Amino acid sequence: MKKVLAIIALLGLSAGAAYSATTWAYPSTSGTYTLGTAGSTHFLDIKPSANVGFAYDGGTTGVAYVVGSYHAQGSRVFGGSSTDTNIFYKDITAPGIGTLLTGTDLPAVPTPPNGAFSAGWTAAK
Repeated sequence: MKKVLAIIALLGLSAGAAYSATTWAYPSTSGTYTLGTAGSTHFLDIKPSANVGFAYDGGTTGVAYVVGSYHAQGSRVFGGSSTDTNIFYKDITAPGIGTLLTGTDLPAVPTPPNGAFSAGWTAAK
């Protein structure tokens, strides 16, 4: 849970990144995800724990974002957005090591002040 919070906090710094991924991804061979374009002012590398999948969508305006992560052998996917005050989760079937998560999408990037997470997602307490 702490790693999810750390990722969300880091992404708050890069909400205007010119990167959009609505599908889940694993880190590169170096163990990092790159947000933005190398050399730009919105460039950010994130290195999660081993076997942690990740998705981020910063939209086209850079005003809001949604972010999510899951462990390849875990039973939940966690997500948050720039307009929601909670972290949300959704129960999943673990995809397994080396397999991308399918069948679970992040919600669309919200239009402030509206939240992004609704039906199917539960607020973590």
